[in-house]
Amino acid sequence: MKVKMKSLFLLDYKKEKRQYERFLEELNSDILIYNYLSKHLKEELMLSEGDDRIEKNKGYIVSLDGRKLIGCVCFYESTFKKFINLRYTIHPEYRKKGYGRHLLKEATDFSFQNFKEIEGVELLIHPENKRSIKIANSLGYQELENDKIKQYIKVRNS
Repeated sequence: MKVKMKSLFLLDYKKEKRQYERFLEELNSDILIYNYLSKHLKEELMLSEGDDRIEKNKGYIVSLDGRKLIGCVCFYESTFKKFINLRYTIHPEYRKKGYGRHLLKEATDFSFQNFKEIEGVELLIHPENKRSIKIANSLGYQELENDKIKQYIKVRNS
């Protein structure tokens, strides 16, 4: 499956593709991704294998052109009623080049367009992840009070 957001593509995971395996190995070797996104990223991505549409509680690989893999995004049901918890990561090779902001913007817009029942998008960001905090703020996400993790929300039409 290949679903175009605006300019980026969401791909379902294909375990038989060596390119995907190598990509995940590289992501999981990054301690920040391993610790803060999910220690089970591969399992979350594998849930999307064979999907013909984007669904909640699954992970997808993000591509620039359907071939070049730049990151991952997961759409989860949030603890907030009628919200999506959005988790994303950018491959280390593509960081500091604007792809994180680009991916978060497109994934946020995609969430509002494709999950019609949601009222907002939630991000949980580790306090040490200053770049993600800056990106969230620049895209209009509002910080909520939380002692252990930075919690941000963006409400539909805000």
